[in-house]
Amino acid sequence: MEKKKSTNEIPDLYRIKIWREGNPKDVRFGIVERYDEDAKNYWKEKKLLVADAITGHLFLVQHDDPELVIEDQPLKWGKSDPETRMSIDTEYDRLINDAYKEACEKHKAAGKGVKAGKLCSVGVADGCAMYVITKVNKKTCKVEWRAFGGGDNYVDRRWGYESTVPLDDAQMYIQGRLQELL
Repeated sequence: MEKKKSTNEIPDLYRIKIWREGNPKDVRFGIVERYDEDAKNYWKEKKLLVADAITGHLFLVQHDDPELVIEDQPLKWGKSDPETRMSIDTEYDRLINDAYKEACEKHKAAGKGVKAGKLCSVGVADGCAMYVITKVNKKTCKVEWRAFGGGDNYVDRRWGYESTVPLDDAQMYIQGRLQELL
């Protein structure tokens, strides 16, 4: 657990689990933003800017709240899920893994083509950025980023955290497309 202390610097935290004392079921997981200008400004008010572990949506945490528990979730790679090959060492890892499995089930259930629930994998650097299609229109679809890219949390510079893209672009990146073509 992170010991709270008064400092002008944002605490050296990365992946965290957050909950209120006495209410361990109301848990959130996220990544502390330390280098963003907004994060530095919020820290002046003792607020941490945190990106949700699955969606990347930002939320604020009052760091000096005495009822708030902030627990570090270290990066480890000891145990992995045999099906997904993703780490399952910490609660944080298991949350990502379970969400990915659920997204894969929705992906398969959606059938072929560009449909809501399909996963897209966009190559970035030495990994990929993962997206889920959330809405399909006549010529475009809405995609939203997910933290399923193997731990690197890459975000495609064109698609960002959410975007409306042409159907052809989404079709090209739908996960498993290569296997469908073979």
